[in-house]
Amino acid sequence: PVFSQVPNNLSGIYNLGLEQADLPFLIYQDERYSYGETVSMARKMASQLVHEFGIKKGDRVAVCSRNNPQWCIAYMAITMIGAIVVPMNSWWQSNELLYGLQDSGSKLIFADPERIERLQPILDQLQIQIIAIAPANATPFPDFQSLLESASHADSFDPEKQNVQPDDDASIMYTSGSTGHPKGVLSTHRAIINALYSWLFAKEITEELRPELKSPFGAPQPGVLANVPLFHVTGNHAQFLLSFLYKRKFVMMYKWNAEHALQLIEKESLSVLHGVPTMTWEVMNSPLFDKTDLSSLRSVQSGGAARPPEHLTLMQQRFPEQAQPGLGYGLTETNAIGATITGKFYYAKPESTGRPTPPLTSIRIEDEQGKVLESGEIGEICIKGATIMKGYWKRPEDTAAAIRDGWFHTGDLGLLDAHGFLIIKDRAKDIVIRGGENIACA
Repeated sequence: PVFSQVPNNLSGIYNLGLEQADLPFLIYQDERYSYGETVSMARKMASQLVHEFGIKKGDRVAVCSRNNPQWCIAYMAITMIGAIVVPMNSWWQSNELLYGLQDSGSKLIFADPERIERLQPILDQLQIQIIAIAPANATPFPDFQSLLESASHADSFDPEKQNVQPDDDASIMYTSGSTGHPKGVLSTHRAIINALYSWLFAKEITEELRPELKSPFGAPQPGVLANVPLFHVTGNHAQFLLSFLYKRKFVMMYKWNAEHALQLIEKESLSVLHGVPTMTWEVMNSPLFDKTDLSSLRSVQSGGAARPPEHLTLMQQRFPEQAQPGLGYGLTETNAIGATITGKFYYAKPESTGRPTPPLTSIRIEDEQGKVLESGEIGEICIKGATIMKGYWKRPEDTAAAIRDGWFHTGDLGLLDAHGFLIIKDRAKDIVIRGGENIACA
């Protein structure tokens, strides 16, 4: 039944939170907002974007900040009105921000104080409005909280009247390939929603087959530790947006720290620990690990790199049995969908990143001439499905080179074994990966 009425756009995803509006949702340091409060604030900001800043459907609006509730509310507000959200890498410096803002043609940016400081040297080269997130001091720019408090049109704002269609453009997320300038990955509401429901589908299947993994009746509200940047598809899609479907808490960290992560897992009874493999390793080796109540954990997921087999063995020894290990493979261009592996399958095939994510994703391996290879043969990993990007922003030639006959060519090398499990072997192009972040060697 949960799949019988899939929302047509991201506003419909946000409305799922209103089914249990009083449940806690966004949690960050001393800030705590319920689902109802979050959706209300997003609608107020959406109203301000329309009436005070003149943002229209199809306009690009950037968000550049460290993780915080305002980041999430800004993302929701932008997509509610049919504008295109541009989540920008908060590690970017001035010249990189200039490139991203000019390339996307963003009309407005939500930015925190550190990012505003980096914008100052390039403002004379931009025609852009700024909304300041949590400014510490007086600022010449409108600040986020004041805009929420003065949203006089909010009562009349109705997301349903914005006429946002499934195939309307929703986001531009920048990703680095083997060249120096990142490419903007343009995705639709449909592609992002298909990613969210693919993960839900996989969870439903797992719990049908392994009912003992379900949280017991009366267990605390599920929750995820938000320990990776929201400008990544992992942080944005698999952690933030997916929380609307699971009605779970989204608990944000100011900066990664294994001891603080353990404290939050116990304090908030979190069910999901997710991040790059190094994070799991640091948690297991923390002096607080054996002193922390981890009974709420149901999933210890990872992505961005493979786990060494000895790392997985240690996880099996140290984490509670119900905290199932998992590994996922996906790209910005696929809205984080590709292949996934969990539990006993993962223990049996620690070198694999799993089978294609059900139910809508296919994977095949091609050689340099485009020939489809047999099981066990190494070639380029190609992915097809409903979550593939619309294309690279303003780069039709790059789009045509990457998507051929509906198959996205990842640039990663791997093979499918006899049972259809994907094993990644190498990178076809020159990039460095640091903390899950692709960096062009150039």
